[in-house]
Amino acid sequence: MKVKNIDDVFSFKVWLPILVVFIYILCKIFLFNTGFFWDSVTVLCKPATYLYEHGLFHFHYPSEADNGDPQLVPFYIALMWTVFGKSLIVAHLSFIPVTILILIQLYKFVTKVVSREFIPYIFILLAVDPTFMSMSSGLYQDAFVILFSLLLINAMLDKRKLGIGIYMALLCLTSRRGILLTFAFMLAYYVYTMYVLKVHFWNTIKLLFPVYLPAVLVVFSFITWRLYSYGWFFTTSQTDSGEITSFSGVLKNILALGRWFVDEGRLFVWLILGIALIKNKNRMALLSENSLLLLVLLFMLIVMMSVTLPLKNPFGARYFAIHYMLIATILAKVTMMYQPVKRVKQLILLSTILLLSGNFWLYPEKLSQPWDSTLAYIPYFELKQQTIDYVAEKHVEFGSVGVEFPLTSEFRYIDANNDRRQFAHLDFHQNRWIVYSNIFNLSDERIDSLRTWNLIKTFKKGTVFMKIYENPNYSHE
Repeated sequence: MKVKNIDDVFSFKVWLPILVVFIYILCKIFLFNTGFFWDSVTVLCKPATYLYEHGLFHFHYPSEADNGDPQLVPFYIALMWTVFGKSLIVAHLSFIPVTILILIQLYKFVTKVVSREFIPYIFILLAVDPTFMSMSSGLYQDAFVILFSLLLINAMLDKRKLGIGIYMALLCLTSRRGILLTFAFMLAYYVYTMYVLKVHFWNTIKLLFPVYLPAVLVVFSFITWRLYSYGWFFTTSQTDSGEITSFSGVLKNILALGRWFVDEGRLFVWLILGIALIKNKNRMALLSENSLLLLVLLFMLIVMMSVTLPLKNPFGARYFAIHYMLIATILAKVTMMYQPVKRVKQLILLSTILLLSGNFWLYPEKLSQPWDSTLAYIPYFELKQQTIDYVAEKHVEFGSVGVEFPLTSEFRYIDANNDRRQFAHLDFHQNRWIVYSNIFNLSDERIDSLRTWNLIKTFKKGTVFMKIYENPNYSHE
């Protein structure tokens, strides 16, 4: 960020990005007592705990600690625990540099694609997307996916071949989804180089082969090791996420995908900024000025949809954090081409407020919610602990209390401690008590069945609740 004179030091353009970084750090500190959540329990804490307990390079996990992803992020957490001690605070502290780097790269991205007077407005618009906020401030593998994706996009915009090669390899090391995104970036940059920059086919191959080679070697080495060590790479028999769905299932996945793109306040942003796209008559200028971003967005959508739409339980809202960012950026740029400067700033600030509201939306009880993709989940950890304390206070065996994901693991994998207590999986025939939270996203049938049980305790905070039901037919013998 360049400051030309003393007046710039106190300008809106300077202090707003700094304020956003400061708010993110405060948010991170506020979350120190929140544990691993949703898929992070399996994807991060279980493998990181195993590495911490058995050695940093002991990557051959037991089945409960293995989800099939590359292990860069769990290794990083385990390394921090080895050096500073295992705790939630250490885990959160280790993510603060990642959060800061994400915001720095986001700011650099904005400076590269929009004119100077709009930089702070677009920066804050992108920074307050609920999914971006949740992934960047919590304990999520996706924080690294977002960071390396931003680094990669910035390197592409600057045509830095060395950076492109390094960040592609690093993105492949984050997760299998990182591998898919890298493939999409490869396709996009190939098309951009050959058809936009007008580089001859063989020159394009010679130019990009050494750039792509590190990522290709990383992926093939990982696949070879996975197949040799475990016998599987992309899917496992222990989860239904790799099973092929029916035609009706594909249609449901398409509807779910559409919902994620308009959920959490994004609908208002697309409507407000999208009107400019319809009214804008200079579409060729729009395509030429945003060709790389449009190609990246297009190929990310094609690759992700090709792999995930045919599967059961294929994706969550967080899978598309970079997609949301690119769409918002492109629509905002369209608005800049169509509206006066003052009007553009007003529309973007209005969109920002509406987008920020996505963290506080209240959904119907029976409508599943992407809890890990907003900050609405934060009260869950306090309510979880109150529930645990209540069960212990009543001297009820934890193994007789049924719960659902994401509370089914040993407590040590949620809170990064040594508590090996664990609730049972939900079973209407065997459980003495059942803990039900809207976090669980239970089916309508299960929710209706629970209402025939005796409600004995309710904990609630914000939009999150936890209710404890007693089995009226439970035998104490």
